[in-house]
Amino acid sequence: MKNYYIKSRYGDTYCIREENRRWYYDCTASRYVRSFTNKDGDLEMVDPIGGPTVCKDDFLNHIDGNLPQLKVLAISFDRDRGMYELHT
Repeated sequence: MKNYYIKSRYGDTYCIREENRRWYYDCTASRYVRSFTNKDGDLEMVDPIGGPTVCKDDFLNHIDGNLPQLKVLAISFDRDRGMYELHT
């Protein structure tokens, strides 16, 4: 497991975590998180207060330069972990 810590523009710290080649976005420090779904109900975007926003088709290294160059193919919410999974 490897954690990448990212500061929002308001100083909150969020974490993108790699765990067994799966990627999770932990933005539980945010008071609320905006999200957008397409007409089929699939998550397309996750945006905690102050960002960073993560969208389907983004590259992880565009969110933070320390992350690998992997494309986000889909986003889902993992209820057991309480985090968003970024499918790459």
